[in-house]
Amino acid sequence: MSKTIRVQGRDLPPSDIAYIGKQIAEHPEWHRTRLSREICAAWAWQDEVGRPKDMACRTMLLKLERRGLLTLPLARRANVNQSRGKSFQPCLHDTSALNTTLRTLQPITLIGADHGNEALLWQTLLTQYHYLGFTTRVGHSRPV
Repeated sequence: MSKTIRVQGRDLPPSDIAYIGKQIAEHPEWHRTRLSREICAAWAWQDEVGRPKDMACRTMLLKLERRGLLTLPLARRANVNQSRGKSFQPCLHDTSALNTTLRTLQPITLIGADHGNEALLWQTLLTQYHYLGFTTRVGHSRPV
């Protein structure tokens, strides 16, 4: 590679990518977190309050590996996000039109869709009918 590339908000000349490859070769015992912390320290890659940009660096390393520019040490732990990569199977639900007044549906009861069938139906409805779809819940949530 002979030209500078931009990854994770950083311009990386070939010398920086060579530096990362050298660190991986010289320190095979380092795990990915240690590698990213060492790179942050060497490059003074910090946020506004002086903390190392460790996650940005790890993301940069993954992107470089996906481009075939380096080979990272094996991941020590499996992905902690168990739902990533799973396909969503919507539940069947009644889609027939309601031709009635709200008064005839009384009393109306609201229930939380925290778990079980209600949560699956909520996710299905958002996925299929809401213009933004469904990606994840915000804040504290239980698995569906």
